[in-house]
Amino acid sequence: MKRILPLACITCIVLVIAFGCAVNAPEPTIVIEEEPLVPDEDDPDGTHNFELVIAETPSEIAGFEGVYIDFDRIEVSKGEDEEDKWVTVNEDGGEVDILYLAGGGMQELALADLEPGKYTQIRFHLNRAWVIVEGEEIELKVPSDKLRFIKPFNIVEGETTQLVADFDFHESFRHVQHFRHFKFFKRLLRRFMLRPVIRMMRMHEVGMIKGQVVYPEDTEITINAYRDGEDEIYKTTTAFCNGWFFLAYMEEGYYDLVFEAEGYSGREEDVEVKVGKISYIGKIVLEDTTEINTIEVTVNFDEKLINGTHLFVTSFPEGGTLVNDDTDSADDDRIETVSVPMDGNSVIVTLTRAGFGYDIGNYEVRAHIDIDGDGAFSMSPNHNYISLGSVSVISTTNTVIVGEPWGTYTSIAVSNRANNRPPSVTGKEMMYLRVFDMNDSWGNYAYSSKSIISLAGAIGMDMWAPYGTYNFYAVIDMNDNFPVLGVPDSEDYVYTNMGIAWTSGLFPDQILDQWQ
Repeated sequence: MKRILPLACITCIVLVIAFGCAVNAPEPTIVIEEEPLVPDEDDPDGTHNFELVIAETPSEIAGFEGVYIDFDRIEVSKGEDEEDKWVTVNEDGGEVDILYLAGGGMQELALADLEPGKYTQIRFHLNRAWVIVEGEEIELKVPSDKLRFIKPFNIVEGETTQLVADFDFHESFRHVQHFRHFKFFKRLLRRFMLRPVIRMMRMHEVGMIKGQVVYPEDTEITINAYRDGEDEIYKTTTAFCNGWFFLAYMEEGYYDLVFEAEGYSGREEDVEVKVGKISYIGKIVLEDTTEINTIEVTVNFDEKLINGTHLFVTSFPEGGTLVNDDTDSADDDRIETVSVPMDGNSVIVTLTRAGFGYDIGNYEVRAHIDIDGDGAFSMSPNHNYISLGSVSVISTTNTVIVGEPWGTYTSIAVSNRANNRPPSVTGKEMMYLRVFDMNDSWGNYAYSSKSIISLAGAIGMDMWAPYGTYNFYAVIDMNDNFPVLGVPDSEDYVYTNMGIAWTSGLFPDQILDQWQ
């Protein structure tokens, strides 16, 4: 099934955009449509009680002549697991034209007559995704042929439930879109892993923000919306060439808007979105940020040895958590992350703190080479690499070089057999593991630590580090004061293994058999 709908929806926004490239161009026509969608031609009596459409916030999408996703079918389920019973709501599949959606369009994905009750999941079966750039069709990689959403909704007797799948193009293509002017853009797309960012919402529960940005000509403006008090981007859009921008299909609440452009920035806080309403914030005049304090990071690597798809450079306050034991969840300390494609043996990345600049002070940076193309740390040796550095911000341009050594992920198997333990530790629960770099090649940093809530016979420990020589420590905390002291006291048991040479593969296994 593929049906293109007119620009209409219940208590949603219809856009008829008057395109023009002058900043003071006339305001687009905005209408709040109070009437429901017209019945489907195949369903003149309106007997369907479930409808799913896909839309995208109207925005300027440059560099692409076509963006398409083809799917085989769509299903819904009342359960919460992948194995639960699924009901097909579209068995014919279809093709979604993302550029049509970005122009303000909407496409119907499914019409069905479902049994009343609560449904919890929606699942798309994907066939393929592709883009057209300079007349060439480029196939995109997708992580799975199934795209599943946990989105509870109710089917009520005598009522029609309408859901909108809000496709966020800019978040889905964030890591590649801003490289469209580079000669390697098409090569980058062939290696790009598309992870569609889609929000499922009820038609009756959305509103919209609109405004106009005053900016120099030939400047691309990106608008990021954040829920009030949150650091994660909720939605991204770009301004049209006449400065108008739209953030449609927004859930009710307060948002902070951050405007980004080369050399310019702006911010609008506490913008309220109401259901079925348009929040007009007027004209936004961007500030000149050419004199802000920036951090210029030069990243060196040997592409013959480390051949990844993307380089992620992240800044942290001094003393922030740069590397977590086994995941990147410790990035609550991070200030910003910039992604660039890997090209050659050296890359220069400029950090601007979202255009606001860095305060005078000390900072640390982490470079992460993504081997898998998934944008995240992978829990496998040699699948991703990281390197660390530090910089003092004292002027408008501050530089730091990172690259050697590059650390990778490893897992340590720690054996703590009962017959090797000191006899007096019975009943004690806490053991602490530490790994230190003997040569301080990354500074005085404890690469990994793990608190064990039991003196288990086998313990798994994860860390990120470069190959080198290390010291391993294990501490049984007899007085429950190690977290406070940071060092063992005279009554604690300590195991040490000094000068461990780690040159390849996984870190050498550790057998705790010589307690002191």
